[in-house]
Amino acid sequence: MILSGFGTQSPPAGTKANRFTESSNFKIYLNWLILLSIFTLMTVTITPENAIANAAIAYKEYRC
Repeated sequence: MILSGFGTQSPPAGTKANRFTESSNFKIYLNWLILLSIFTLMTVTITPENAIANAAIAYKEYRC
């Protein structure tokens, strides 16, 4: 059942299962993309502004 989402099983004859597997695979990719973006946004907002400012100052001192 899980493998059918990745298009590994052959679809039964006379059905539109091929297009369905492609769309479900794309939905899985979209879900992971949304989860990763939410995780990165949460980590960016949770980190205090002092850490970001210190990292920017350290990067500027490292470059010059």
